[in-house]
Amino acid sequence: MTKMSDLKPGDKLKADGGFSCLKLGEIRTVQSAEDGLFITCNKGRHYLNGQTDETGKLIGLDLFPEPTHASE
Repeated sequence: MTKMSDLKPGDKLKADGGFSCLKLGEIRTVQSAEDGLFITCNKGRHYLNGQTDETGKLIGLDLFPEPTHASE
């Protein structure tokens, strides 16, 4: 899962389809404004600061492409 603290403008996020303003699989680029990070959606801006669980992980959005981790 993607943590809010790991995001920066220019990252791409893929929606899981649990949104009324984004379709399943839509990919959006993270942008920055004075009031926080957001992605564009069918209704304008979807701010990400309210899109996290209690641990700071994004709900319904994941980095795209998903990061790969080297085997140890």
